[in-house]
Amino acid sequence: MNFPVLSISTHWIKTQVGCLVFLILFPLLIYFNALKGPFQFDDQYILEQKWVENLEEFNNYVHLDSFQNRPVLLLTYAANNSLKKYQVFGFHLGNLLIHILVSILVFHILVRSKHLMAQKGFDPAKST
Repeated sequence: MNFPVLSISTHWIKTQVGCLVFLILFPLLIYFNALKGPFQFDDQYILEQKWVENLEEFNNYVHLDSFQNRPVLLLTYAANNSLKKYQVFGFHLGNLLIHILVSILVFHILVRSKHLMAQKGFDPAKST
């Protein structure tokens, strides 16, 4: 059985690793000072909600079938508060990590899409 051989150059790998390092370090450098900053704007309102105070009550107050809620975000608030009660550092670090992970996911989707398009013979540079 013949398996396709992947031809990945070291330049391509270095470029991908460089992009991933950038996607991790850039947000850390920008928002490092904010990690110890105080709660802002609607944070105090969020902290006063019943579902933040007690993680076990989360399902009673937040329903996954409602489009008005952002259940994943709200769950991270409740989880942050259950780990460290009302500590701003945990909330900010959690948000920063979510943003970094989403950036890496979007990067991966774009790289994968480009690879799949090239595999099918589509070259965006030649289509204009």
